[in-house]
Amino acid sequence: MTCLIQFCERIAQEIQSYVDGQLASPNGAGLDRESIEAHVRACTFCGAEAHRLASARDMVAGAVSPGPSQGPPPTIWNAIEASLRADGLIRDGEA
Repeated sequence: MTCLIQFCERIAQEIQSYVDGQLASPNGAGLDRESIEAHVRACTFCGAEAHRLASARDMVAGAVSPGPSQGPPPTIWNAIEASLRADGLIRDGEA
């Protein structure tokens, strides 16, 4: 059992790189992508940790880059102009 725990500890040191697809093969810990992948599929704990890290990475990526800005809807400018006219801040012929 100690051997498995020690292997999980070695995997834990490299799991973020594995999840991010940045794992060098072979790396300094003597682990390659294939051995980590096999372990993550077989070990409930390491598999859950890899899933948790991937989910967190995906949430952060979505928050950081939500996609192209769509800007305000076209009708907003008409509503702003109407409001300014109603307040007397814009007169006919201005705008």
